[in-house]
Amino acid sequence: MRLLNRLKHEILVADGAMGTMLQADGLPSGSPPEIWNLTHSKKVKKVHSAYLKAGADIITTNTFGANRVKLKEFRLDKDIKPINELAVKIARSVAKPETIIAGSIGPTGKFLKPFGELDFDFAYKIFCEQAKYLAKADIIIIETMIDILELKAAILGIRDVLQLPIIAQLSFNEGIRTVTGTDPAAESAVLEALGIKFFGANCGGTLEDAHQIVKILGEETSSFLIIQPNAGIPPDNKISPSQLADFAIKFVKKGANIVGSCCGSTPEHTKHIVKVVKGMEPIQREKKNRTCISSRTCVVYLGSNESFLPIGERINPSGKPKLEQEMKLGKLGLIKSEAITQVEKGAKVLDINVGIADYKFMIKVIQELQKVVSVPLFIDSQDPTVIENALKVYAGKSFINSVNGREDLCAKILPLAKRYGAGVIGLTIDKQGIPKTSASRLRIAKKILKLGKLYGIRKEDIIIDSLVLPIGSYAEGASITLESLKRIKKELGVPVILGISNISYGLPDRNVLNQTFLSAAIQDNLDAAILDPYDSQLMKSVAASELLAQRDIHAKRYISRFRKKTVEMPKNPLYKEILLGNKELIPKKVKEFLKSGFSPLKIINEILIPAIKEVGDRYSRGELFLPQLIASSEAAKLGFSILTPLLSKTKKKRGKILLATVEGDMHDLGKNLVGAMLEANGYLVVDIGKDVKASEILKACRKETPDAIGLSCLLTTTLLTLEATVKYLNKEYPDAKIMVGGACVSNEFAKKIGVTYAKDAIQTVKEIKNL
Repeated sequence: MRLLNRLKHEILVADGAMGTMLQADGLPSGSPPEIWNLTHSKKVKKVHSAYLKAGADIITTNTFGANRVKLKEFRLDKDIKPINELAVKIARSVAKPETIIAGSIGPTGKFLKPFGELDFDFAYKIFCEQAKYLAKADIIIIETMIDILELKAAILGIRDVLQLPIIAQLSFNEGIRTVTGTDPAAESAVLEALGIKFFGANCGGTLEDAHQIVKILGEETSSFLIIQPNAGIPPDNKISPSQLADFAIKFVKKGANIVGSCCGSTPEHTKHIVKVVKGMEPIQREKKNRTCISSRTCVVYLGSNESFLPIGERINPSGKPKLEQEMKLGKLGLIKSEAITQVEKGAKVLDINVGIADYKFMIKVIQELQKVVSVPLFIDSQDPTVIENALKVYAGKSFINSVNGREDLCAKILPLAKRYGAGVIGLTIDKQGIPKTSASRLRIAKKILKLGKLYGIRKEDIIIDSLVLPIGSYAEGASITLESLKRIKKELGVPVILGISNISYGLPDRNVLNQTFLSAAIQDNLDAAILDPYDSQLMKSVAASELLAQRDIHAKRYISRFRKKTVEMPKNPLYKEILLGNKELIPKKVKEFLKSGFSPLKIINEILIPAIKEVGDRYSRGELFLPQLIASSEAAKLGFSILTPLLSKTKKKRGKILLATVEGDMHDLGKNLVGAMLEANGYLVVDIGKDVKASEILKACRKETPDAIGLSCLLTTTLLTLEATVKYLNKEYPDAKIMVGGACVSNEFAKKIGVTYAKDAIQTVKEIKNL
């Protein structure tokens, strides 16, 4: 592998921006750069040649938006094959023998469920198709992904049609999280489990942010790292070639192996990067071999040097008739409440078991839980169909609970773990049942590790459960379990886990027995347990046992749990459900308040609006992320939809807002979120769509007479269109109060064209009030 061999010994330089270079050479505003592969191939070739002359080792094909979804918006989907294939030929025609041609694949521009309407399988097929037409590139580079789940769909799609190396990149905002909340540690956890050897970030925030991203990735992984930050958004470029070069040195010192640039950069930036990094030695980073589990937004670690991990067991219909009935009816309210409460009680991971419900229900559960809790999820099933569909829609790195010593079961489940980047819990049981000796359980654990290796599962992605039997029916059970876990941990060096509640089955005062057994297991170096976090004494025992087992240095977690806390008055139940995004309970809570004498207006003004404001404040502080923001917005919108018809028809609304994405720009992710947040705050939103001409926006304004207008622009190529649209509206509709936003829009640009700027949905709500 040419890329791998070179990266072992040298720092490589990737090229920079393509779209803005073509725009400078005449590409019309709003026109997709990819069309020039067919109509202006010499100008595309000129850009590649300029980057090669500047010293780039890797040149990227002009195919970032050349997938069927994006091309269809420009009525170019019939040309997907020639656009992609010709792009590789153009790059190859100017490349040197040592040049690496990277086939560029970008996002679809749409959110996958549950944030949007795009199915995982459909996204997967989109990426399969584009990758097939980039087959003659040397490598594939996935760029500017904002959702780790879409990145996973892209990786799977590419792998299924090509054998080329893959570079995978997320795009992080200020605060080094993606729009959907993923941080560099979570990116590392997911991509390493998927077997990606080259990954990092492009586009996104500031150079300081990029530096921090490389630092974190360098600490988390030994994989090869790539960083391609922006050089400033035209027409207000802020980062000079020399400034970018100064940071390139810092990137390499923190572990970057490939350095390039993104929006607003030129061959001059590349030339300066080449000058300073060529000759630098790659930093050698040790492989961590840490066991980790991740959600979309957070990572937890497992092992002797980590804190003990409590895993919530309550989303399981066994012994819970009410939960079982709701699952049979396909309802999610109780499941979401159980998940939220378990996390509040201290669970760091949730085990998800839907019993005999079909895979479609499991999909709904996994999708919805990812919106209301941020902790990682275990997929608890032995049904391959349920497991695969759950892993498809899970945005993090999960563990499958479980496999065992049966080769037939491993043959069904381990390939799924390998394909979707999951770990597995291995139970020390086989066709003969649960062994009565620690030696036999150790033997099965060894077999599971051997089978895992056979199917390509890393040792750090296997957790062993030495199994707990009821002490009431098997007197020696506890001692054999503890002896087994000690031997497995010492001889195999893998994390160990137990399901605690089995020990007390059939006996009175079960919580006392559970608590005592768990304390003993933690002293014997147990790493994690599936337990009931509602048992407060059990959770207190975890804190004390961790401290005594020297797994809580300086007693930080113990002090945190038992420190006297300021008692806060509990929020009313409707307020709380909006904060938690538990939409299913909103109708019931609203009816309860109406029945108790609250007027619709009072509920809106004193509960709904303050609740969604607190959600916005928490989001701004980085305490909540996009999944929770969307869930809370949906809950608040549902409350408004119930109460609004009950208001007096003469009652003045909070305001009417007209939203549009300007002509030539086909993106509406940010605009849709802005609309949802405005509606959640009680505003009437009129969304007239994307790629809207200025004349159509004016026509809508005259018809709707909005109190304010929100204009969105994502592409650097449509910034001039945004400016022209604002100028046109100011002339033809002089009373317009206009706000602008989008990835390529800055506060400086907004001031320049004389309008208000909002960097995100939360800021939009705040600024609308001022307008």
